[in-house]
Amino acid sequence: MVLSDVQLANMRAAVLARLPDSVEIQANTLTSDGAGGWSDGWATVADGAVSARVDPVSLRDGVAVEVGQERINDMRQLTVPYDAPLEAGERVLYNGEAWEIMSRDDNHSWNVSRPAVIRRRVGFD
Repeated sequence: MVLSDVQLANMRAAVLARLPDSVEIQANTLTSDGAGGWSDGWATVADGAVSARVDPVSLRDGVAVEVGQERINDMRQLTVPYDAPLEAGERVLYNGEAWEIMSRDDNHSWNVSRPAVIRRRVGFD
């Protein structure tokens, strides 16, 4: 089925109206320390808050052991507008906490949203 531009715009507007949360999308940046070195940091890649929906992914929740320490992998399904500047390896700030963007799925029909899997690591960082 082929959608007209108007139909696709209406579907995107309907999805946008159902994104009750907001996130801040951030990318890792390198900043000169003034002495020839660099420091890592995070910079916002969108103009402030981006509408979002964050849902639990219970099958991916779990406990992992890393370097002899236990940590909890808290996974969520993130949905943002279809054109949000979201990339794996970046992070989002959600409810005051940093979440890693693990993967993003753009391989679907009628791009009306941009889904991704995000992870909050508890016990590290």
